[in-house]
Amino acid sequence: MVQKAPVQNEKAKQFDELDRRILYELVKDGRISIPVLAKKIGKGKDFVGYRLHRMKERGILLDYIALIDTSKMGFQTYALYLQIMNPLRTEEVIHYLDKRPEIWGIDKLVGKYHLYTTVYVRNVKELELLISDLGEKFGNIITNYRLLLIYYCHSPAHNYLFKGFEWLRHDKVRFASKERSFTDKQHKLLQVILRDPRISFSKLAEEIKTTRAKAREMFNTLVKEEVILFIRPSIDATRLGYLHKHVLIRLKLNAISKLPEIREFFMGLRATKVLSSTFGTYDLTGRFIFESLDEFQAFREEIWRRFGKYVKAIHDDDYYEDRGYNPSLVAEK
Repeated sequence: MVQKAPVQNEKAKQFDELDRRILYELVKDGRISIPVLAKKIGKGKDFVGYRLHRMKERGILLDYIALIDTSKMGFQTYALYLQIMNPLRTEEVIHYLDKRPEIWGIDKLVGKYHLYTTVYVRNVKELELLISDLGEKFGNIITNYRLLLIYYCHSPAHNYLFKGFEWLRHDKVRFASKERSFTDKQHKLLQVILRDPRISFSKLAEEIKTTRAKAREMFNTLVKEEVILFIRPSIDATRLGYLHKHVLIRLKLNAISKLPEIREFFMGLRATKVLSSTFGTYDLTGRFIFESLDEFQAFREEIWRRFGKYVKAIHDDDYYEDRGYNPSLVAEK
């Protein structure tokens, strides 16, 4: 499929540097209060509130998300790619997956694969049951699937959106830590934070039936121990004309030792949105966001120029929509 460079639409034209600055501060600290945010950008609280409301109305600011290291809760993480023969039934598959507690997120793709899902299970038996159920229900329309074990995942900040701003690093999503134990109140706190990442400490204390000071202390402890990794806004850059690509890279077997070097190269790019190290057919998978198709082509050429002698294959699909993102199911499970 030949794809033209994205055209700036009316919504993109009405997104200015103040909107960008507001999102930048929220990416730095997703729990920053409106008064503090207003002070940082030199505007009033009403102005900031209006701009946030406007970005939500236009579908640019979707929600707020809390990323946690689920391996500390005993979960293994997999990437599951699905090819669907009948695109008219894609929504039916999404609806089914959205109800499964093993599925954290669902992305719609255009290309070889049609759906990318993130799967969280405690053991291989749970994974086998999910795949078996999926095959029994949709085996007649799912023509192929690809399953990869994610053993190290980075989720960088939205640096593609903040050229000219100080570089942000949000890359502490490991999915490879040792399981730890949690008290009932800590479990409840995680459920509440995943459901409402910007909840006030007063309301959080009410939810988990403790004092405000204790709720803040518990939250800060989980942040310090890197259970709660960070909180930030979920941004749909397709509304601003950006091009999203889902890329899979397979290395030659004798080049696996180069994986850390290649991974660091990707982590240094503003285009990198998510980068995962995986076991399976592919060694690296990621979502990358570009201003144009030309920029993406330059990205591919740079990979081959730097690492061509190590790379066996590169595959890319167009990503265009998040569906069914529901991390609270994992904590509840």
